[in-house]
Amino acid sequence: NAEQQKKKEDVFMATVEHLAGEIGEDSLRAGDVILNLYQEDEIIKAKTSLNSAQYIDADRAHMTPGAYIKIKGKLHPGNQPRNLTDVSLFELILP
Repeated sequence: NAEQQKKKEDVFMATVEHLAGEIGEDSLRAGDVILNLYQEDEIIKAKTSLNSAQYIDADRAHMTPGAYIKIKGKLHPGNQPRNLTDVSLFELILP
């Protein structure tokens, strides 16, 4: 059905635009980030929540010119930033 089609899992190349995580009980930062997802010729602003290991990579991507994140998850319809959930791949790609 059309609703499920909109929420299919996809792999995106993304840049990290904003980090809004918090320090957890393990003294590591984790939480929400805003990404720019590159899909064909469009850029989609999306929000996702990361664990501490992913957050470290997101921070590195954010601070490194030309770095990208390869991310796989379900992009939900709606206003931007759209929600990206069920992240199953999160890979830092350095220039």
